[in-house]
Order: sequence, then C-alpha cells, then structure tokens
Amino acid sequence: MTVTTTDQAAQTIAAASTQTQGNTTSTQADTPTKQYLKLAGLILGLSTVLLLMLLAFVTPLLNSGAKDLPLAVGGPEAVTTQITQGLQAKSPDAFDVSTYSTAEEATQAVKDRDAIGAITAGPEGVTIVTASGAGSPYVQLLKQMGAGMAESGQHVNYVNVAPMTAKDPTGSALTALAMPMIFGGMSSAAIFSMVFKNSRVKQLIGALGVAILGGLVASSVLYFGFDALKLTSGPPPV
Repeated sequence: MTVTTTDQAAQTIAAASTQTQGNTTSTQADTPTKQYLKLAGLILGLSTVLLLMLLAFVTPLLNSGAKDLPLAVGGPEAVTTQITQGLQAKSPDAFDVSTYSTAEEATQAVKDRDAIGAITAGPEGVTIVTASGAGSPYVQLLKQMGAGMAESGQHVNYVNVAPMTAKDPTGSALTALAMPMIFGGMSSAAIFSMVFKNSRVKQLIGALGVAILGGLVASSVLYFGFDALKLTSGPPPV
C-alpha cells in the first residue's frame, strides 16, 4: 500500500514538473513575440503622435491668411468709399470693413478692440492706426498696406495706439511662450496619467493645478523678469 502511494506521488510530481517545463518553454517562446508586438505598438503610436504634431504646426502655417479681419476706415465718405473699394479689389474677403465718418471714431474702434487696425484719411494724408497689443502679424499686415499706398504717391502716417513694452516692442516673448506651454502641457498630462493611472479625479486636479500655477508663473516671469507685459485698463474685447 505504501509502495503504491509512493509511486502515485512520484508520477504526480513528474507530471507537474513536465507541465511546468512546458509552461516555461511556452512563456519563453511567447515573450519575444510580445516584446516585438509592444515595440511595434510603440513605434506606431509615437509615429502617430509625430504626425499629429506636424499637422498641428504646419497646417496653420500653410493655410492661414487674412480672412474677414475687422478693419476700421474713417474719414470723408468719398475717401472711405475709395479705400473700401480698393481693399475689396486687392484682397476680397480679407477684411470685414466698418466705416466711420471721422478718423477719431475709427481710431477709437481700434482702442476698443472692435478692429485690428484702422485706415483714416485727413488733411495730413492717410494714417495707418495699429495696435501691437492685438498681435504683431496685424501690425505687419497694416504696414504692408501703408507701404503700398506710399508707393502710389500718398503721404502715409503711422500711429500705434496699443504698443507693447519698450523691451519687447514686437511681442516676441509672447510668441516664444507658445512652445514651452505646449510641451509643458503635454509632459504634465503624460506624467499625471502614469502616476495616477486609476484616478481620473487626481489627473484632472493635477492638470488644472499646472494650468493655473504654470500660467501665473509664466506671466509673472514675463512681467517682472523681462518687462514683456504691461497692465492695461482698457475695455474687454468684444
């Protein structure tokens, strides 16, 4: 009886050992396959992210342009009509023109942020009213228009009603801020997703905290450190 029990136990151990060896061999065989699949998934995923980033940055550059930009034109009716018709002929659909009976009203529209700039006509000739605070691309666009008028023999003046700071007149600091903010947001989202995998609430709180604190830190550095920002008390944008 004892011999029989011992034989059965030996057979059971041998079968278990064989099964274990089989499982180990199967696991070792499957491991390289799983690793290659993971590698392929990472390559595909990272390539997709690269493609999306490329589209995010390149598409606006290739397809951007002036489209229905609010522009104020002020002065005598005959002059404003001539300017408006010239704009429509050269750049159709580029501007959403609002006409004003006086140059002061058109200039005030720029100050109130109802327009990106203005073209006014008066005794001293044509005045291009710009606002650097509204964006340096708009200033460059309006100056190009002024240069075209000057080439045609008109006397053109330039007035900036919302200039940037003296240390950063073109707003380059704000432009440079875009990339750190983008990658900072992406990295913080990835970190919170990995650290708090099972807590959407903590991920959301972390994202909001970084957005608020990061924005305050960035604006403080630009304001106090580089004098690239200045406080204004004008009306909010419409």
